[in-house]
Amino acid sequence: MKANRSFLCLLVVVATLLAAGGCGGSGAVPVAPGGSGTLVAPSPGESAWALRVLELTNEERAAFGLAPLELDPEASVVAYAHCWDMHLRDFFDHTNPDGLGPEERLAQHGVSFDVARENLARGHATPESVVQGWMASDVHRANILYPGWTRVGIAVHSGPDDGPWWAQEFMR
Repeated sequence: MKANRSFLCLLVVVATLLAAGGCGGSGAVPVAPGGSGTLVAPSPGESAWALRVLELTNEERAAFGLAPLELDPEASVVAYAHCWDMHLRDFFDHTNPDGLGPEERLAQHGVSFDVARENLARGHATPESVVQGWMASDVHRANILYPGWTRVGIAVHSGPDDGPWWAQEFMR
């Protein structure tokens, strides 16, 4: 299990870098406004936390007889950019100051989907804490347990100042 988890972590980091470089995607790199113009890749710790959120989310779904969600690397890049954006521009919302919500941000960066929804959180210190917080909220819990989702993008930005910032992008 540990070797499989390490491999998955490496796979997420590589897939995130490939998606950011345009391989298989739109070629557009989601850059957080106000930053240096380049979106840095998640750290190994952030990638491991994102994988743990996926594991915990799928455990919650399994407890209700639901199929597991597949991690979408391109949607994870968009989620990571939104986490950075919230940090850099000091807001916490599904809609950024430019008026773009999760569906617009995903579409803008070439992620294909029919319907999308988003869970956000800030300040939870661990993946376990953030998933517990989402499950304690009716709206966030409904997103996690919606049977129609097939894919999810997950990201965490562990920056200072009221972080970490967490995002899940649910899609079908």
